[in-house]
Amino acid sequence: MRDDPSFRPCWRCRRYDRALRVCRDGKANPRRKIDAIALVELLGVRALCIHNPHRETLARRIFMPNTEFQCKTSKSS
Repeated sequence: MRDDPSFRPCWRCRRYDRALRVCRDGKANPRRKIDAIALVELLGVRALCIHNPHRETLARRIFMPNTEFQCKTSKSS
C-alpha cells in the first residue's frame, strides 16, 4: 500500500461499485502525478476523482495559468 495519507484508493470510496469494479461517477483516480497529468490533458479535470491529491493543483494550472501560487509553510523556531 501507499503511505501517502491524501490518496484514497478507489475500493475504499463509497462511490465505487465493487461488483462492476468501476466508479459510479465515471471518474479515474491514478496514483502517479504523471498519469494524472496525462489524463487531464486527454479528458480534462472533470475526469479526475475528487479524492485525487493532484486534482486541485492541475485545475489551478489550467484555469489560472498566469497566477503564481505560493506554498504557506510554518516557520519553526
